[in-house]
Amino acid sequence: MTSVAMECGVDLRGAWRAAFAAVGAALSASVMALVLWQERAQARARLERLDEAALKDMGLTSADVSREIEKPVWRG
Repeated sequence: MTSVAMECGVDLRGAWRAAFAAVGAALSASVMALVLWQERAQARARLERLDEAALKDMGLTSADVSREIEKPVWRG
C-alpha cells in the first residue's frame, strides 16, 4: 500500500481484487448473453426451414413462425 493509503486505512489490494472480480463477472455475463443469442438465432433459422406438415405436427402456424423469426435475438 502507498503511504497515503496506509494512513487512510484503505486496502488497495482488496479494492483491486473486487474491481477485477466485478469486471470478470461482467465479461462472463456478456459472453453468456452472446452464446444465448447465437443459440436463439440458430433455433429460429431451423424453425424457418420447417415445412407446413412439420409445423402442423408441432401445433404451429406460419404466422407463429413469422412472429418468432422476426424477433431480435435478445428477445426470448
